[in-house]
Amino acid sequence: AIGTHGLIRGAKIHFESGRPVDDGNHLKPYKKLLVDITASKTGLDKALGFANDLFNALESVGYRVVLAPNGEQLRRGKIDELETPRKRQGYFHSNLWSPYRPTLVYVGTVAIGLAIIEMSEEVLMRYVKGKYIRDADYVAPKSSRRYHDHTWTTTNELPCGRLRLVAYSPYWRASWQTSWQESKNSSLSREISQMIKAIED
Repeated sequence: AIGTHGLIRGAKIHFESGRPVDDGNHLKPYKKLLVDITASKTGLDKALGFANDLFNALESVGYRVVLAPNGEQLRRGKIDELETPRKRQGYFHSNLWSPYRPTLVYVGTVAIGLAIIEMSEEVLMRYVKGKYIRDADYVAPKSSRRYHDHTWTTTNELPCGRLRLVAYSPYWRASWQTSWQESKNSSLSREISQMIKAIED
């Protein structure tokens, strides 16, 4: 059986021991020389598993998957986590973790960047007793005349468990990007052979 790819081996502990983040948000590892995966605590195993399957499949047909070599002038593509991308207002700075160097697959001598992200969807959140929880998890207190729960709702973007793979050109002079994303009833793992074909093309 094909084992764990070198970029995945040992990665989980770095993702899980990063900066503190609110429940359900994307993890922010301290380590920056790490495979390009952005996921929440609950989505991490799935993202690492898919990355492992994809990298092993690419290497089984002769394409190396590595972190960009030190000193190469290669950039990471723009990675959007929103499941339904929309125009952001004004200057937008993403506060998601990003790696120092892109994760690349070499098809011959040509590098193609790979990024795996757990997408975010809009979720109705309710402010209760000093923190936000998913409105779906809110249980109103049994009413008594004296007591009233002071809460309000807002929407927030939270990781949804579905993955997107972004393949892009890491070269400054060439702008190219394509992506695949899961829906509620389709899994990226089933599309690996089509992804490899598209990367080759």
